[in-house]
Amino acid sequence: MGLWLVQFFALLRKNVLLKRRNTRMTLMEIVYPLYWLLLLLMFQQALPSDTSIHQVNSFPAVPLAPYSAKCSLSGDSLLRRCEIAYAPNNSELITKTMNRLADHLTVLLPFENNEQIEEYYQANPGKLWAAIVWNSDLEPSNVKDTSFTVNNMQLEDVQYTIRMNQSQLYQNTNSELISSGFITLQNALQESIINEKLSEMGMNRTISMVTSTQSFPQKAEDLGNRIYDILWAIMFPMIFSYVLQGLVSSIVTEKKEKLKEGMKMMGLKETVYWSSWLAIQSTVNLLLTALFLLCAYLLHLFTYTPIWFSFLSFFLYSTSIVCMGFLVSVFFNNPKTASTVGWMIFFTQVIVSGVAQYFLFHRTEFWAVFLVYLGSATLPPLPLTQAAVYMAEAEYSHQGFSMFHASPLFYPVWICLLFLLANIILYSFAAWYMSNVLPGEYGTGKKLWFFVTPSYWRSRPTHKPDDEQVLLSELDEDGVEAEVVLQNLSKTYPKSWPFACGKEDIVAVDELSFSIRKGEIFALLGHNGAGKSTTISMLTGLFPPTRGDAFVKGYSVNRNMD
Repeated sequence: MGLWLVQFFALLRKNVLLKRRNTRMTLMEIVYPLYWLLLLLMFQQALPSDTSIHQVNSFPAVPLAPYSAKCSLSGDSLLRRCEIAYAPNNSELITKTMNRLADHLTVLLPFENNEQIEEYYQANPGKLWAAIVWNSDLEPSNVKDTSFTVNNMQLEDVQYTIRMNQSQLYQNTNSELISSGFITLQNALQESIINEKLSEMGMNRTISMVTSTQSFPQKAEDLGNRIYDILWAIMFPMIFSYVLQGLVSSIVTEKKEKLKEGMKMMGLKETVYWSSWLAIQSTVNLLLTALFLLCAYLLHLFTYTPIWFSFLSFFLYSTSIVCMGFLVSVFFNNPKTASTVGWMIFFTQVIVSGVAQYFLFHRTEFWAVFLVYLGSATLPPLPLTQAAVYMAEAEYSHQGFSMFHASPLFYPVWICLLFLLANIILYSFAAWYMSNVLPGEYGTGKKLWFFVTPSYWRSRPTHKPDDEQVLLSELDEDGVEAEVVLQNLSKTYPKSWPFACGKEDIVAVDELSFSIRKGEIFALLGHNGAGKSTTISMLTGLFPPTRGDAFVKGYSVNRNMD
């Protein structure tokens, strides 16, 4: 751990020096967020102020249509559900009540018990709309006696259960209780029970129950609010976009100039390298976020948004962009190409996030919610886009927001921060993993499953040379153990297929084996192209061997380069 910290602080100092020397890039990182802040302030001044704070849409009470109307509308996929089952059919009250419930659009299906209804539903899941199960065999000890007498007639409790066919209810955007017809059926059933009881009592009258639904008043949505949402959702992800370009260019430049591989030859660990970049860039992001929000609150761009939420949103987002830059830099060796492709990937993510925010966030189907969650966990702009919408609505309406209640219900405010943190973890791990597996033009790659092998996490040698025939007689004379052992070490450069048809592979080093003892001065002699530099490059980890292996104090260049 001590060596790790020494390397970490050394690289941290190196990164600070790079920031100080590259003043143009550092200055752009500071100015770029302020440029977008200026644009946001200009648009804020251009938009009309909110005059509809106290204006609401009052919705009238709407009576429910008769339940039989549910069966008369052929356009609804749920409306081929005119069959109503009931059980048991062993009471005159049940029979008469169900007959009152029926009309020409409804088919009543009597069954002896609930189990028969379930068997029928399993065999015909698309036909049965609902079932009414009467509780006729209730234990007296478990049911409170609420019977009473009217006109010398005893009236007792009537208990039943309504079961709805909900196989397709997830396609409805309205409340399931209303769209499924549950309330309508319950209303009609209670009306039938009451009228049947009145008939039994000899009262020559019937009653009609009318149930209505009414939504609570909602704030009227105006054009200004919608423009606020769109502008903030588009512009907020762009605020820290320049950090991505500068970071990718710096990391790929180090890789191109062999600086990173040179540091690894001197014992630098991969985790130290990425941790140092993350630390320095997170510090820069911390200062940029503080500067941006200081100006934003002083200039009243933010007033009703909690400062801790805006700070965490921007800081976590900028850090996730940094981690995404780490991953992009792994796949390129040219700084300009890496910066261009990184910017294209980022801009594509912003567009995809905008499309998802517009088309998916108002839907409640499982597939839509799944896509939103998947996109939020892999695209850093998407959770910030929705956070920007919440902040825009809070500022435009002159009201705050709740961390646990928002629209849509499946995406509360706090989950934006959770997904931004998930992006940091995901991209950090992906960058560290891919840099070990695909080191680039220089370096030795590890196996795909390297991080689950014990040898990667242990600091002692895990492999010994297998070939004990290498200069055994010479080693045994002095009894000195070899410090460096090469076993059939080979390096072959394949032909540039398919453009080099007929050419053979270039063999730079062919089955080289020798040993070097402790304290021995060893020299490699050979003409140009003999493979001297290639051999040293394989020993130091600059190039991976094609075949064979080499051991330095028992550590394999194929498996223990770290």
